[in-house]
Amino acid sequence: QFLPNAAFGEGLGKAEGCYGATIALRAETLARIGGFAAVSDLLADDHALGAAVRKLGLRVVVAPVLPGHQMVEASLMALVRHETRWQRTLRLLNPAGYLGMGVTFPLAWGALAAVLLPDGWAALAVAAAARVRLALVVDRALGRDVSAASVALLPLRDSLGVLIWAVGLARGTVVWQGRRYRMRRDGSMLDVSRG
Repeated sequence: QFLPNAAFGEGLGKAEGCYGATIALRAETLARIGGFAAVSDLLADDHALGAAVRKLGLRVVVAPVLPGHQMVEASLMALVRHETRWQRTLRLLNPAGYLGMGVTFPLAWGALAAVLLPDGWAALAVAAAARVRLALVVDRALGRDVSAASVALLPLRDSLGVLIWAVGLARGTVVWQGRRYRMRRDGSMLDVSRG
């Protein structure tokens, strides 16, 4: 789910990508921007690192390689908390773009069309075919084997994704490293775990 959205944002020239664990920068550049302390209380610390590097007049580029990364959460609730944090981070960085992300859930819109329109099943069939095709392209790009089980789980995964996206529309708290934070408008986080 992340890779297609990041690629789409980069393709539109809107993402200004600086993606977490994939960031590499020189020690002297990090020192010039104030080190990690300059971004330590920011929810979107990776994005802030990229913005600070750009402010120095340096370029930030997305590497022409695709690093393999597989994230495994301990539970469904851990996954929901993690993805809610991601979604609220994206909304904070670009509210209009975040709203536009709603169109990236074709199965949800296809299902809605199937319920509301007389020939809506055709929209659902097209959406399902597009979603399966996207999953196959991503799996192939990552060198992963495609299984019937992973394809069969796409509707469930996308339903969860669109629900988390909808939750991300609202302001609220996020959980990170076992602590609960409220986000300020400037992107900094206030620890509200004890309150």
